[in-house]
Amino acid sequence: MYLWLLTIAVFIPQEFISAGAVLLLLRQANYPIWPLHLIWLGATFFDMYIGFSLGKLLQDKFKGSAFIARVDKWVETIRQELGKHGEKLSLVFLGMVNFPYLNTFLAAWLKLPMKTAFLVTFLGNLVWYLFLLTTVFGVSALVPDPKMVLVLLIVTGIASNIFFNYVRKKRAH
Repeated sequence: MYLWLLTIAVFIPQEFISAGAVLLLLRQANYPIWPLHLIWLGATFFDMYIGFSLGKLLQDKFKGSAFIARVDKWVETIRQELGKHGEKLSLVFLGMVNFPYLNTFLAAWLKLPMKTAFLVTFLGNLVWYLFLLTTVFGVSALVPDPKMVLVLLIVTGIASNIFFNYVRKKRAH
């Protein structure tokens, strides 16, 4: 039971290394996979709802303020740079490397409808989840030593973080 609670705890922030370590524990303990998928699905929708609701709440609370005017100006600049569907595509890509609550918070500020925000964030996060599952189950099937699998998970998480930060910085310049 404690492993399921731990799974819920790591799937709310959805950080790669801790989620991978818990997935490895579940795999080694021969836990069934379908509750894991349900936990991920529930945590993802919970995160998206919290992020979107908080984004809308802050927009409404500070409506008419100088801060909102600056953010709206910034959002318009982003929209012009990204094009008609660029913001949605960007949220899908961000979903692969970012947290669902941050993406839906951003989508709320971009004034995307809730369904659209959830869909594009979910698609990106689904890629992240599949990458996580593939990494954990693939490496644990190939490498019998659990400690080595954990090391490989940590290296993969750090390497993917470095890679995506490099890509993000390259796109900013």
